[in-house]
Amino acid sequence: FNSLLLDEIRRRGYRYVIKKDVQRWVIMLSIGVITALIACCINITIEVVADVKYYLLKQWTDHCVMEEYDCLYIPYLLWVALNVIPVIIGSFLIAYIEPVAGGSGIPQVKCYLNGVKIPRIVRIKTLICKSVGVTLSVLGGLAVGKEGPMIHSGAVVAAGISQGKSTSINLDSKTLEFFRQDREKRDFVSGGAAAGVATVMIILTSDEI
Repeated sequence: FNSLLLDEIRRRGYRYVIKKDVQRWVIMLSIGVITALIACCINITIEVVADVKYYLLKQWTDHCVMEEYDCLYIPYLLWVALNVIPVIIGSFLIAYIEPVAGGSGIPQVKCYLNGVKIPRIVRIKTLICKSVGVTLSVLGGLAVGKEGPMIHSGAVVAAGISQGKSTSINLDSKTLEFFRQDREKRDFVSGGAAAGVATVMIILTSDEI
């Protein structure tokens, strides 16, 4: 602790320190819960849509392999369309809506934690494009993992909740003003990234079971 921080703590008193610590733990808990919910939504969406996708392919394949039908090109074209369309939509989101949501997100978060200001790196629009993009990429059959996107998503969630405001939707709750410092914000972003890692490990473990 530096002298200025110690002087502020002495001036505000013990009750201020306790209040700040309690709010810090509540925020960290909220970050973990919300990050886990985002991961669950992504995972469930992928599983549900993939089941529908392979059900349609199976139905058309079974229909076309019968002797009186000669239409195996239909399930082939359906397979191509069900892979290409999600990838095109995901690419559009990254190329034209929010380019900073591209990639895994880990290098961007590391740069942010090292003090490099990357525009829109922790915005809600970035979180939406990242979540939808990784879902569509997996559904399109691309070799995309959830580790990087979930770390980035956790960082965005942490940055938003810890500040009590959102510049993307022009919302300010007028609370948590004592956490609106670069040092505090980076601490919460680190916690959000850790929550993303923990969420992915839990998902991978559950998939293996």
